[in-house]
Amino acid sequence: HIEVARTLNNLANMCRVEKQLHKALSFLQRALGIFEKQLGPNHLDLAHPLINIGGIYLNFKEHGKAKECFERALNLSLAGFQTTDHPEIAMIQLQLARAEAMLECYEQAREHSAAAYQFYNRFLGPSHSTTQEAFKLNYSIMQLMQSRPAPRHQVDFLGDVLRSNQPLELLTCIKLIEHCLQVNQPILALQFISLAPDNSNNTALKKLTVRCYLETGEIASAMRSIDFAQDSDLVTLIKQANQDRSIFLEKIKAFDSNNQITDRITIQKAVLYMQLYQFDNAKVLLQSVIQKTPASEHLAPALYQLAMCQYHQQEYASALESLKRSQKIHDNERVRDFFVKITKAQKEVPQLMQIAERSFMSASLDQ
Repeated sequence: HIEVARTLNNLANMCRVEKQLHKALSFLQRALGIFEKQLGPNHLDLAHPLINIGGIYLNFKEHGKAKECFERALNLSLAGFQTTDHPEIAMIQLQLARAEAMLECYEQAREHSAAAYQFYNRFLGPSHSTTQEAFKLNYSIMQLMQSRPAPRHQVDFLGDVLRSNQPLELLTCIKLIEHCLQVNQPILALQFISLAPDNSNNTALKKLTVRCYLETGEIASAMRSIDFAQDSDLVTLIKQANQDRSIFLEKIKAFDSNNQITDRITIQKAVLYMQLYQFDNAKVLLQSVIQKTPASEHLAPALYQLAMCQYHQQEYASALESLKRSQKIHDNERVRDFFVKITKAQKEVPQLMQIAERSFMSASLDQ
């Protein structure tokens, strides 16, 4: 009977408060079975026990089972509420993103955490604790996607922005985004884009958004961020990026089918991965050349490309070390120019973040 299921659900809630999670799981599973039998497998009321079961599985670190529960709850809620703008849907998306992140399904996790953050930012405001929680999860997932640990000063500054009751003005957001791109931080720039007011027709913001997505290799997201009827120049840019991506993938397949893999081919394949923003894959290939004994005749270019990977992942100290090793073997103008570029970026990151902070503080005072 339905009332028995509701009683079991209440007992499960009491057990959760008392940290008796195994008992709570048993009650919830029994309640879910009754709901399914009495209401059918597609009824909205099944979402609540599924959410609670998924939460317990997260605690047990059974992330696959948690993901299944949250996915089913999300589908039931989307069908039942007939809208995506609902607090329960946002809450499920946030939990689902956690499970997906633990399973390294980063694309799906980013999509769900971003949707939850956007909902909370609109309906609760940027200073609300739930909005900040969703933001931090979304930012962490994006960092994991690019294997870029977020520097502490960035996280602190972004926390100050989110805790402020003053919304960011469009021009301030554009300045912050431009500063981030200057120091090779497109992921951070995307977070400022999400904090911008709703100015979807602003050409400057739109172009910066597309640039950020292209610089993180997210061509599909770039496509979704534009109006095909109005933004023909951006469409052309994205189509070219998509064509380039297809070419790079075909070349990688060609290398994979080659039975004679030399160090030179390995480095070329690594460069293709770098073009696709898959820096970790590139690093693995380059290290296989660098660690050879005796040393490969292609050691210098392998070290140079490794420094390039490390630079793009903001590992500036490691990039300088790799470049120094490369320079000892083969010194040229390109290596010396790259030294200057890395050193400059290493110094400018904290300086430009200070500029961004002053811009934000100035905008807040003006309001």
